[in-house]
Amino acid sequence: MAAADAPIVAPYADLEPPEILARNLQAGARLLAAAQAFALLAFVFAYFYLRALNSNGDWRPKGVDPSAGIGVALAVCLAVSAAAYFYGVHRLGDGTEPAWRVGAIVSLVSALAAFGLIIAQFAAMSFGPTSGGWASVFIGWMAVFGLMLLGTLYWLECLVAQSLHTHTQAVAPEGADVAAPFELMRPAGDALAVVLYLMAGFGLVGWVVLWLI
Repeated sequence: MAAADAPIVAPYADLEPPEILARNLQAGARLLAAAQAFALLAFVFAYFYLRALNSNGDWRPKGVDPSAGIGVALAVCLAVSAAAYFYGVHRLGDGTEPAWRVGAIVSLVSALAAFGLIIAQFAAMSFGPTSGGWASVFIGWMAVFGLMLLGTLYWLECLVAQSLHTHTQAVAPEGADVAAPFELMRPAGDALAVVLYLMAGFGLVGWVVLWLI
């Protein structure tokens, strides 16, 4: 066969199509959100179970109270983070839109503030996990929720950093394994939204259960 008759193979034809990875991102995000929901629901169940049990009348001794101001500020930061991300992600196309960057950065800063408030709450506590059933649930919830929030923040920061690079080429750069990686910005943003909204929702649930009830 002459060289001129050889079939033409497009560059990166053997790479994974972006739409396949986009579906994988959505499936993975839903699995992650489900795992996080089950973990956090365990603390909600423990709260109501231990409260109903009230062993030795030691459910919540006097003086075992978190900072009300930190609780309100934490709820506000999580709500702002979710609202700002909702605004930005719906304007995300190829990762270069100013509206996306503004929304994502505001969401990131707000969520970082929420994580800082969790640390501040631990620093301000005058009780420990052995100070009754309520205290054990509160400390466990805050620790697990904080770690989950930190992981979500890392994902969001990576997405923001990726979107700050303006790329217009349709093919993958050398060494990539996806045919058009920047076509994944919107699917990746939508996948993160599943986890971020769940974290914000459970954060508000935690505020109601642990601070208000």
